[in-house]
Amino acid sequence: MQYRLRYCDHPCPSRTSLNCSGNYIEFKNCFGKSCTAKTNGTWCKWMKWSECSVQQGNGIIVRKRFCRSSNNNSVYMSCSGPHTEIGRCYVPGVDGGWSEWLKWSPCSTTCDRGIRYRLRSCSRPEPESSGRHCEGETVQTNICYVGPCKGPPIMVTTFDKQSHIKYAATETSTTLLHVVVQFYPFGMSGTILRRFDNDCDGYCNSIQLNLIDFRLILIVDIDGCNVTLQSTSTINFGWNEVIFSITKNKVELQLNNHQTSTFIKCMIWAVNLDQVMIIGEDFEGYIKKFDVNFMPYALTINEKLSDTMYIPYTTFNTVFELSEEQSYSDLFNTIKIPCPQPSNNWKLELYLRFEILANGNFISTRSTAADYMSVEINNDVFKLKIKLDEYFDEVSIKFEYIDSSWIHLEIEQHDNSWCLSVNDNKRSLMMPDEVFVELCEDHMYIGNFQENQNSTQLRGIIGYLKLNDDILNPNDFIINSKTEYNALTRNLSDTLYNEVTMTSENDVIELNCIFISELKYEDLDIVWLKSYELGLHRIDCNISHNCAIITNKHVSQITIFSKSVHEDYFYLCISMKIKKIMCIYGVTTLKNNFDTVNDVMKTFIILGRLIALLTIFFLMFTIKNKIKRL
Repeated sequence: MQYRLRYCDHPCPSRTSLNCSGNYIEFKNCFGKSCTAKTNGTWCKWMKWSECSVQQGNGIIVRKRFCRSSNNNSVYMSCSGPHTEIGRCYVPGVDGGWSEWLKWSPCSTTCDRGIRYRLRSCSRPEPESSGRHCEGETVQTNICYVGPCKGPPIMVTTFDKQSHIKYAATETSTTLLHVVVQFYPFGMSGTILRRFDNDCDGYCNSIQLNLIDFRLILIVDIDGCNVTLQSTSTINFGWNEVIFSITKNKVELQLNNHQTSTFIKCMIWAVNLDQVMIIGEDFEGYIKKFDVNFMPYALTINEKLSDTMYIPYTTFNTVFELSEEQSYSDLFNTIKIPCPQPSNNWKLELYLRFEILANGNFISTRSTAADYMSVEINNDVFKLKIKLDEYFDEVSIKFEYIDSSWIHLEIEQHDNSWCLSVNDNKRSLMMPDEVFVELCEDHMYIGNFQENQNSTQLRGIIGYLKLNDDILNPNDFIINSKTEYNALTRNLSDTLYNEVTMTSENDVIELNCIFISELKYEDLDIVWLKSYELGLHRIDCNISHNCAIITNKHVSQITIFSKSVHEDYFYLCISMKIKKIMCIYGVTTLKNNFDTVNDVMKTFIILGRLIALLTIFFLMFTIKNKIKRL
């Protein structure tokens, strides 16, 4: 028997794979004949080493080579030497890697200062075999603030579903009505205010302010004309301020600076809005401020308040108590507070929360155009700047912005030493003694105080404002064209409301404000204000030329020319020196009603003339046809 072999080696196989197919050995009988001798072959190159036999640690690797025939007629062949080699290998372990940080945990407290944490793990990838573990911390902690625990201490009246306060009519006829209510609701429904005629025959006028499904609904029924107005915004879970005004021509409603209005389309000849009033009917929550025609109404029966407030007729199941509920202010507003005293040793503390980080001045004081102190926000960096003559210095603090997180900010001055603190991270600077001056001589501005045109509006809220030891209500210090003088309307002393009416375009109204009892002040700094779009605006007769103001030590008089009066307005005389309203007037006009009557009469006249002309043409046409028939 003879046999022969064949190898997949002609040419030599690839170093990575064999591609031959079929048998590699063949047998044949010799039948007594001598068999052919074997021949020597030639080795091909070694193939590549195999992969390590283990995934980690010590293992083996293998490589092979094949014998190539040098004579195609050889029955078999052989190559000397090994056809397989075995080597050692080592695969090291996998080093661990950190995962991303998880979200921050909730703050450990419900208000004021607390701690929050976040976690990460050594899992991307996890360490294997002899691989190294991650180096660093698995838990990270941070100081957090969840708004202040206490707000400014204020007296409030608490209502439940069975509570109410009733006020008698003032016995002063009024055509204008301006109402301000600040309230803190516990539920989303109830009647905040209801005014009605106590004794009337037949149809009665009524005014009702309802809270329904997070919105306010004002229902006005005057002289058979019904108007319903709904707030454009929803109420806050906290303090809210609603202002509404009613005249014989227009109804306006404002909730938290969002305003809407509508005209009264009916013809109202005469109206008296002095009515009996009930507040807190079927309402749950707090009420802390209630003004009618710029005069404060007391929320409890207390004779001590009688000099400055209108006392209720009756109260039922109400509690008049001290409260420290929060009062939030929108960062869109500008807060103007008097400079602290003493001006070289003070501390300002506040809580704020941003919706969108911006850049620009956040706090600013000035003594001259060149000297100032400011706190600037630039995305996630607060910067305190001091400028005095040729001296300038600043410090910065970077904070970590987390959605819905509060920021606790403090600014302190102790003579020439200044300190800025952001969430307990503090930076300070020291000014040279020789450049010291008072940087705050009048007012300090907080919020959206825009001096730089490149700055963007701040968006967020201020929830706490404390100057030295006094906790302030930010909403009492907001300034803009509508609210700069509104805070003064709480300070009255024996002030009476009077109303006058203009009957023709030739009328000249003279309003007198006498203040002999205030002679102890050399300068009362008297200004006259006019209500417009639910706000008070200063009257400048030098610009408008529609009025004239004369003021001396005893009286201030404003003369109003009727041609300038197109709507019904309130006029207020205010002393800026003692921050008090001295006089309140309502000025109404019959011009609008007369114009309406004249327009109606003109319409009837035109219609009558048109009907007469049509009748004449019809008669002429009829007569002409009869003549043709004849």
